[in-house]
Amino acid sequence: MSITKEIAHDLRTVTTQPEDLAVLPAWAKVVPIVFYAAFVFCLLGLAYYTFNAKIYETRKEALNRVVRDYQDLLSQDKTTTSRLIEQRNAAVQIARWVDYSPMIQKVLVGIFAPLTSQVQINDLQLERKPGAQPEYTINLSFHASEEDIGFIIKKMRDSLAAYGWSLTTVSQAYQETVTSFQGYIQPIPSMMPFFSQYLPMYPDPNKSPAPAASTPAAATPNATGVPQ
Repeated sequence: MSITKEIAHDLRTVTTQPEDLAVLPAWAKVVPIVFYAAFVFCLLGLAYYTFNAKIYETRKEALNRVVRDYQDLLSQDKTTTSRLIEQRNAAVQIARWVDYSPMIQKVLVGIFAPLTSQVQINDLQLERKPGAQPEYTINLSFHASEEDIGFIIKKMRDSLAAYGWSLTTVSQAYQETVTSFQGYIQPIPSMMPFFSQYLPMYPDPNKSPAPAASTPAAATPNATGVPQ
């Protein structure tokens, strides 16, 4: 069997190969090692990232659970605070109502005390307005001479003030010796020394306050004293 020259040239030993067919240089032998080392490093990095990601998710869920529990407790505290404020304000209103209720006797005494035998009462109506603080609407019809009406109303107002009540006139009419008087009676705070009067009504912080009513600006007088 004959071997061609080209084949015989390739079957020579490595040491006898030409320079153009020489093996890789020594430094190139490190390339596979670096490749596998980088591959292993990537696998370890991926495993480390996955492990830390699971720990992060676990901690995040625990933190979210704590935040939800805190929000639930905060909501319960707000509800409890609102309920306590509502109950306290109701108790204050009841205390004020109880304190002021027996005072109708002094109101009647203040009305009748200044009246003389010449004054004949036709009708008397007292109606208490809603609310803890007593405010009464008075409708009084009586017979008296026209020149005595102002004096009678003044004496009645002074008599009520002596018992701690103020009388405000709403309307007053005279017809055929009959006077129809309408007004309202309010307590004078400085003459009503009740403890419940000084108990404040607490606002509920969980409810938005009612918008304040706008009040017109007061007229300012100019140099001549005429309001502008």
